[in-house]
Amino acid sequence: MYRVSEQQDRFVSYLLEDGENSVRILSKRGGIPISFVCGGEELLYVNPETVEDLSREVRGGIPILFPACGRLKEGPYGAVKKHGFAREALWECRGQSTADSACVTLGISDTQETRKTFPHAFDLEHTYTLKGNTLTVRQTVTNTGDGPMPFSLGLHPYFKIDPTIATATVPSHTYEGLDGKGEFDGTFQFKNDYDSVCSNLFGSEAVMNTGLGRTVRIIASGNYNYFVVWCPQDAEFACIEPWTAPPNALNSGVDLITLKAGERAEFEMKIVVE
Repeated sequence: MYRVSEQQDRFVSYLLEDGENSVRILSKRGGIPISFVCGGEELLYVNPETVEDLSREVRGGIPILFPACGRLKEGPYGAVKKHGFAREALWECRGQSTADSACVTLGISDTQETRKTFPHAFDLEHTYTLKGNTLTVRQTVTNTGDGPMPFSLGLHPYFKIDPTIATATVPSHTYEGLDGKGEFDGTFQFKNDYDSVCSNLFGSEAVMNTGLGRTVRIIASGNYNYFVVWCPQDAEFACIEPWTAPPNALNSGVDLITLKAGERAEFEMKIVVE
């Protein structure tokens, strides 16, 4: 039985439920899912102290990266924060459904504050759908202004792992990471410190073996051009992140998406747990 309920704790959240599976999303704390329970087991890592402390960014869950992925260098958009401002925004509920899944849609639009660093009018919606062992995130970006709007978009899921045996495989043989650029066989082992941007994708699916008895498939739509793999050494989490563009794209223009006035674009990521 599918259920959607609004939770009124310190932060407004929405709980999606399908039997033993559930997803909790903090709408007023960046629209971030902070829990994905599948078969009674928690899949996502989250640091609760960063959730409670409003002076800090939430570390964990599935932060939303918009209008930039990664850190920006000096340039026209150099004042935009690392990973953008969507992960700190107050998202509003725009609809929910339990027709054939547990589903909620959250959205934000530009404000006077966002226009100080990103001078564009926009609307961003995220629809979270839970059905069985699958969480689907559908994203819609709309240019509501009267001129062109550049942006990049990404998602930053944190998965619980056993770093001694966990692995991640991405559909790429090229990366740029802490040790420079190089080629590899597509598989990471989390015994070292990784922050790698994997490009030239030849598929849309990455696979995480958590080492905790779960395999997770991250399936991204074709307009996601990169998978980023991040895992600090000895951390109990690892991230496989679909990005549309590399770091600093707002300034460099590399794989940057630009929407015309009134134009919209749609994106999707699925997390399938096995």
